[in-house]
Amino acid sequence: MRLECEFTTENWNLENIKTGFQENLAKKFNLSWEIYTQEIKPKMALFVSKYDHCLYDILSRYSTGELALEIPLIISNHEDLKPVAEQFTIPFYHVPFTKDSKEEGEKKTN
Repeated sequence: MRLECEFTTENWNLENIKTGFQENLAKKFNLSWEIYTQEIKPKMALFVSKYDHCLYDILSRYSTGELALEIPLIISNHEDLKPVAEQFTIPFYHVPFTKDSKEEGEKKTN
């Protein structure tokens, strides 16, 4: 899950927010989490199949700067969306696997 927050005061302290979140929520629900300021753009690989509507939505938000992140690659078990990746100049990797070869395909993505 990705969550974006805007603070109305300039006097907020990132370390206090981290500590409060860890103690009040993360520990209680055994969450694995990270927090970033706008200066740091996390990397996010996209895993896609054959349908393009979600990919186009994410890539259009990415290309307009709405998503403050880096998309270093797109991985798919089909080649259908390779032209979309090329259109946005993002490397595309095809990892073919079916129900019968699922375990082998999953090992290639590790």
